[in-house]
Amino acid sequence: MRTLPASARIVVNGDDAALAEVMQMGCWSEQQRFSAADRSADFYLDEERVLHQRDAGRQFPLALPQAGIFNALNATAAAVAAHHAGVTIEASLGSLERFAGVRRRQEIIAEIDGVRIIDDFAHHPTAIAATLGALRGQTPGRLIGVLDIRSNTMRMGVHAEQLGASFAAADMVMLCENPNLNWDMRKMAQTAPTIVVIKQDIQQIIDSLKDECRAGDQIVIMSNGGFEGLHLRLIDAMKG
Repeated sequence: MRTLPASARIVVNGDDAALAEVMQMGCWSEQQRFSAADRSADFYLDEERVLHQRDAGRQFPLALPQAGIFNALNATAAAVAAHHAGVTIEASLGSLERFAGVRRRQEIIAEIDGVRIIDDFAHHPTAIAATLGALRGQTPGRLIGVLDIRSNTMRMGVHAEQLGASFAAADMVMLCENPNLNWDMRKMAQTAPTIVVIKQDIQQIIDSLKDECRAGDQIVIMSNGGFEGLHLRLIDAMKG
């Protein structure tokens, strides 16, 4: 931050404590803060997802196809940055209302007999909790997470203590046995605030979902990899 000139403008998430620490280390540039918690920020979102531009006293309704406060904050950051480049807030939010999102971020990949299957890149506790929390309010039936414990930090157990708590918004989370873990998956499952089911292999997960899911349920597959082809294998199984 200290390498940027005074003429630069930095758009800062005012709700992020880590960013606040970075900015306190030294910043010579103009800053604009946005927030969903602090109404003293330059731009803030209220409980109704209305975006307020504090200095101008203006309000803009924010309507996004994507759920979750993190998506609303991302949209706010984009609109505030574009505003500095001369794009009106109205134009940015109008475009964002039509933005369908990107692949592997709450991406609906199939809906079969009322069961929706979603692909999401979430693969660590912070992202898992945010994704499940966002989808909770859009799920008339059960919200079922299927997690691929794949990254090096996850396998090493760096996030093991936080992982169980990140499942809280789901009705059930399914995991696959992994002999390469440096931590006890079953111990984590016992302390998690929701049901955690551990299967021996991917096929058992597919069979269980096919047999047990009902209309209104949402299955969110969370992985930063291919997950042994689970996505298409599950779709094929449920269509059959």
